[in-house]
Amino acid sequence: MSDVDGTVTKNDIGGHLNNMISRDYLHDGYRDLAVNIEKNGYKMVWMTMRALPMYHYSKNYLRKTVGVDGPILMEPEEFIRALTKEVCKKTGNIKANMMNLLNALFPINPFIGGLGNR
Repeated sequence: MSDVDGTVTKNDIGGHLNNMISRDYLHDGYRDLAVNIEKNGYKMVWMTMRALPMYHYSKNYLRKTVGVDGPILMEPEEFIRALTKEVCKKTGNIKANMMNLLNALFPINPFIGGLGNR
């Protein structure tokens, strides 16, 4: 499980903006880390406070820049509200609740590890 903006990308707002212009804005080494996780038989799941209408942009950005495919858990808000939450508020509790809901769908804990900037 990996957060997107500020974890995959170098910072939160830059992640949003560079996604829109399809520019690589990854932290150094993130692509290699994600590829090695996949090579070892694990699947990446991304979590972001990006608005759901940004799904296809986000999915294509991750495929192009990271080179690994996987589901993205997103915020079901409109763009401005989602961006405001991501940049101005503490989103850790919201993301922890998302993970708990996902975890409850499985008989055993599906998470091996997680990456985040908050």
